[in-house]
Amino acid sequence: MYFYQIIFCIANYIKFTYELAKKYNYLPERCILNPIIGEYDDPANQRQGLLTLNLSDKGNTIVYGASGSGKSTFLSSIIYSTITNHKTDEVNFYILDFGSEIFRVYKKAPQVGDVIMASDTEKINNVFKMITDTMNKRKKILSEYYGSFNYYNKKSDNKMPLMVIMINNYEAFYENYMQYEEKLISITREGPMYGIVFILSVSATNGIRYKLRQNFSNEYVLQLNDESDYSMIFGGLSSIRKKLPSKMYGRGLVKLEDVFEFQTATAYNPEKFSEYISELCSKLKDESTVFAEPIAVLPEIVTTDDVNSRLQGLKAIPLGIDKNKLSISTWDFESNLSTIISASNIDDMKFFIEPFINQFKEVKKSTVIVLDAENILSGITNDNIYYYKKDFDKIILSLYDNKEIFNNVKPVVCIIVGLNSMLMKLGIEAKNKYDELIRVDNIVQTVKFIFVDSIDLLKKLEYDIWYKDIVKSNQGIWIGNGIAEQYTIKLSKVSRELQQEVEKGFGYVIKRGVPYLTKFLTSDSGYGDDYE
Repeated sequence: MYFYQIIFCIANYIKFTYELAKKYNYLPERCILNPIIGEYDDPANQRQGLLTLNLSDKGNTIVYGASGSGKSTFLSSIIYSTITNHKTDEVNFYILDFGSEIFRVYKKAPQVGDVIMASDTEKINNVFKMITDTMNKRKKILSEYYGSFNYYNKKSDNKMPLMVIMINNYEAFYENYMQYEEKLISITREGPMYGIVFILSVSATNGIRYKLRQNFSNEYVLQLNDESDYSMIFGGLSSIRKKLPSKMYGRGLVKLEDVFEFQTATAYNPEKFSEYISELCSKLKDESTVFAEPIAVLPEIVTTDDVNSRLQGLKAIPLGIDKNKLSISTWDFESNLSTIISASNIDDMKFFIEPFINQFKEVKKSTVIVLDAENILSGITNDNIYYYKKDFDKIILSLYDNKEIFNNVKPVVCIIVGLNSMLMKLGIEAKNKYDELIRVDNIVQTVKFIFVDSIDLLKKLEYDIWYKDIVKSNQGIWIGNGIAEQYTIKLSKVSRELQQEVEKGFGYVIKRGVPYLTKFLTSDSGYGDDYE
């Protein structure tokens, strides 16, 4: 509230962004980010000029200013001018707001990946992971373009957005997350080459170490409490004392060809600023089809809403979220003739199996047969899903009798929940036909089998000929604890981490013997009480 009261009191001094754009005939260029931030005075030449910030060229920027000097307005002008003139494929903002948290209002903008508060520890950690991953990816891509982000965007049709990380109130950030300072020094030194720039707001020169400050090419100075700070920032110019900024909100100094006084621009009438920006961001969101990637976090429960963006038919059925990568974990059922899903106890899998099967409703070009020999599902039916909890002999015999058409039909997925129990319930004829069906399918590979059972019961089957023919021993899906105590799924290495207990809802996706810790999909009701 304090922020808006100040703006209201000094509204007569502030220039509106749209007025300055009109006055100076400001025309934005695609992929050249040069937002309007105010207007400067050049009294020696009796002129004024439009003050912009070229983020695309050495864009690292520090904004200095005491409390109440207008730092938030300055930063807001950068965001506003940028999102109204550039699309998401040109710029992505990530805002770390350690101040009054007024930047929440920009969260809906498609160009804004996230607005992160001081208490969002997981997001703070993950935003630095994201920056590092982005930089490493871009290094490889830009190596063919002289290592230049701007040259790449000039020559390539597939544009790369400038990544702008804004930290409001750097002192508070450092106080809470000082462990990131060395990483920040490294990133800000290399980042601009790869289209990653930082904007920091600081209340005084002693609020940021010189080792970090030297990586910032642009410095804007609003009102400071200690007048000697102006000389420190502008290199000890003797004339600087004659150019101290007027004691007005949003007034500051900037060094261009000389040191000039400027007035910060604002987006809109301060009384209605929040409502206007909120409506603007909602409008931009509705008009956009591309959005900045949000900062990934591990949700309390993983539902289809969290993972179904990666569903790509049988080739990629989402299982959950990889805890370490924070990426959606999927399984290729198209390429794998069979897949095993197991746990120490079958009850440990209840939370996962039904929402997992329900995803096949979206795979229209397939027929899914669910054989629930343990009767643990509530009943799943859909246009392409057929659910059975009895008469397994008839189903196996029917599949066998129609095996000759396997090559001429859309893929069939056969999910057997309680494999050992189902086999025990089959008569001799049906059991023989089942073995023959597996042998035929191993050749034509039209039916994809998913076997769900506890690990001790799967172990009883691992030496059966049919099992060895189609089950790969070094891959599968493991729910819950105990992966290090079993030997049916072969792991390349059993680490100390695998011997530790996992939290509710977790397990491992094993590919080529390598286990990936995953938080698995469940229903909206959560992970339940069956999990041990």
